[in-house]
This record gives sequence, C-alpha cells and structure tokens, in this order.
Amino acid sequence: MNNPDISIIITNYNYHKYLPRCIRSCLEQKNINIEIILIDDCSTEPNLMNYIEPYIKNITLIKNDINLGTPKTSMKAIRQSKSRYFLRLDADDYINEWTCFFLNKFLMSNKEYLGASCDYYYVNNLGEKISRESAECKPIACGILYNKDKFLELGGYNENKTKKEEEEIRIRLGKKYNIINLKIPLYRYRMHDNNKTKSKNFNND
Repeated sequence: MNNPDISIIITNYNYHKYLPRCIRSCLEQKNINIEIILIDDCSTEPNLMNYIEPYIKNITLIKNDINLGTPKTSMKAIRQSKSRYFLRLDADDYINEWTCFFLNKFLMSNKEYLGASCDYYYVNNLGEKISRESAECKPIACGILYNKDKFLELGGYNENKTKKEEEEIRIRLGKKYNIINLKIPLYRYRMHDNNKTKSKNFNND
C-alpha cells in the first residue's frame, strides 16, 4: 500500500464522547488518501474502546502509559506518521469533508511554505454554527496542514510545554514560520463547558 497523502493526528484526553464525530469527519475526506492516528494521552475516563470500536480497523491507536501533555503527545504521533504532511485535530472538534484535499492542494502548489491553515467555525454540541473565525486573526493549534520534514527540521513543538504549543512555536520560529491561510471555514471548533482553553490554568504555562 502506498504511503498516505496526509496523516491526521487526533489527540485525545477525556474527550471520548466526541470521538465518533471526530473520526467520522476524517473518514469522510474526499479525493485524498489519509491515515488516521488516534493518540490517547492516558485518559482517566473509562471505556475508550466503546466509543471507537466501529472505527478501529480504519485508525492507528496509540495509548500513552502516562499523561504527557499535548505537545509531547503530538510529537510522538508525528514521528510515527507515514506521510509527508500531517494535520492535528483535537478529539472534540471535527472537519469539513474537503479539508484535507484543499489544504493539500494549496501546500503542494506553494512548497516554500511550512504549512497551510484554514478559517473555522465555532459550533455548539449540536453542530450548529455560532460564528465564523479567521485563522489569521485568531489562530488555533489545529486545522493546519504541515510539511512534516520542515516542521521537524525547525524543531517541532516544544515538548517542555504543556499547553499553548502553537503560540510558542509561532514566536520561536518568527519569520521562518510561513503559513498560507485559506479563507475557507473548513475546521469546526466545538464550544462546550470542558474546552481546555477555558480552563483557569490554561494561561499559567
């Protein structure tokens, strides 16, 4: 089997109930060959397999023995991915069926860039759109297709961080961190009571 065009990396910590929608959105990607890596960061919620069993034949499952935090967990999956490009997806979010196709087309046509991002919608638990957001004005860590070799060559995520990994890498790489943004809202950022960005400790790292 040929290597996939894109590796989608789903990072999960206690978001089991959102995983079916997240994984289905990956399996529904159009006109592109993908691999799906689900990496669970030693969740304390039980019964992960109950949520992902229908999809287990279509994904690679990695389970951390201890909680490593998002940057280390992401890097672990990135290093194991098989494609030239990877896209991170939080387990409570999901993507439009054309996300990988369009991001891949743009990045392959603009090879001087490290990555390609897209705009996104905030959605509620019913999938209803709350607002459209610009990834240039309000960047998020997920929904960016990266050239893996360039990403790793530049050091990847800082594994000493526990959160805000995207903010840190933008500051560290500065002008070298070139991302082309598609003004198309392909990513779905789910808003709920347990968003990690709402945690009172999120800004303390």
